[in-house]
Amino acid sequence: MTIDPNYKLTSVSCPSATFCAAVDYNGHFTIWNGNLWSTSKYVKPINFLGSMPFSFLVSVSCPSAIFCVTVSSNEGYASIWNGTVWSTPDNIDPNSSLSSVSCPSVIFCIAVDESGDALTWNGTMWSTPKTIEPRAQLSSVSCPSATFCVAVDYTGHVLTWNGSSWSKPKYIATFDLSSISCSSKIFCVAIDFSYAVVGRKNPCVSMCF
Repeated sequence: MTIDPNYKLTSVSCPSATFCAAVDYNGHFTIWNGNLWSTSKYVKPINFLGSMPFSFLVSVSCPSAIFCVTVSSNEGYASIWNGTVWSTPDNIDPNSSLSSVSCPSVIFCIAVDESGDALTWNGTMWSTPKTIEPRAQLSSVSCPSATFCVAVDYTGHVLTWNGSSWSKPKYIATFDLSSISCSSKIFCVAIDFSYAVVGRKNPCVSMCF
């Protein structure tokens, strides 16, 4: 089923069986209502950058049907969905390109960028970027809760968030890690284009927390 004829889809988030949001690299979004997908539209059709719509959408995260965050690799912009419309994109990371965002709730999100920085949403505003991996680009982040997140980079390292601080990068794979998903504090899976690394707290398999 083709749901977005405009461009390639890059990310999808489904907090329930009756709501999903998907975004594409050309700045479009489409919504699943439990039965069908909406017609794809620009998140922001107004040329707020002066020459093009809000585009290069690389990640979306929705803890509920009335709150989603999508981030752009174009100059570090983010936009928030309120259940009806997307907000005017905010340049939360002006010196880098955002690569991933994860929101376990409406009052907590973490976004990561290609400069090795992480930013935190507290329900009202974004923090300034903080370098957590000075050696490599962060590719993905997953937060099953506000007190546990895992980020991965393109050099095989993993970092964990404990609710107040990030761990030092830990080398777990000889290949690039492009995506991470954690269902809980004790189970995560990281992948590249061919391989997978399974992480468990107890028993420990490939990735140990």
